[in-house]
Amino acid sequence: MPTPSTAVTRQPWATATAVALVPAGLLLWGCSHPAEPQPVPSAEPSAPATAAVELIQGDPATAGYYYAVRLTGFTPGATVPVVCRDTVTPDGFKTFTLPIASDGTAATDRQCYSGDGPLHWVTAAGLASNKITWDVQPTDPATTTTAATTTPAPRPTLTPRSPSPSPTPRRTENRSVQLAQGAPATFGYWYDVHLNGFPASTAVELVCRDSADPDGFKTFTVRTDDTGAARIAQACYSGDGPQHWITADGQTSNKVTW
Repeated sequence: MPTPSTAVTRQPWATATAVALVPAGLLLWGCSHPAEPQPVPSAEPSAPATAAVELIQGDPATAGYYYAVRLTGFTPGATVPVVCRDTVTPDGFKTFTLPIASDGTAATDRQCYSGDGPLHWVTAAGLASNKITWDVQPTDPATTTTAATTTPAPRPTLTPRSPSPSPTPRRTENRSVQLAQGAPATFGYWYDVHLNGFPASTAVELVCRDSADPDGFKTFTVRTDDTGAARIAQACYSGDGPQHWITADGQTSNKVTW
């Protein structure tokens, strides 16, 4: 007859044999094991160290102005969440995503707008842009309607050299309208516009044109500073061509191909 110590020694072997004969589907009831790791909700992707977020005042909108956003230095092929913010809603009033192009850039000028303020900014993957205030331009309803359309209406300023004896307050001999190829856009490239020599603190009407739409495909206004200069890096964009140019109060810029 086995001694108690022998029984204790054989007990683990006997138990192991009994467990081994239990079907695999029932083994879970008689054993314990660490719980499988649960998936952790993915956090908002962080921006690379090389990333930059720029915001400029866009076209007039139903309330206030559109946010013209440009991202650079992001990971090509990534999809970046962007949040529009202002002083009234600093936690954000609209969220959308932008796909990053192969050169690490992305841009949009129609995703959100704000008539609140005074400060406006965005964050992209948690990285904040510059904060800006709207340069509110006093315009009449006719001007605002023209700026919101894609097909320009007939413009009386297109004939500044009319033989009419009434003098014009703007001296065209000192004005300069320069166009340069801007950053990549959703389709083609942005129009980077520089104005010089215009009357100070004055609204100037701009019309974007290209070979496909020589009569213009976008009309809007920009206000000069106290030196008579103005610049808008994302005035409009085009993937048509081959030539691209702009007119400012009827004065034609240089023509650029891309």
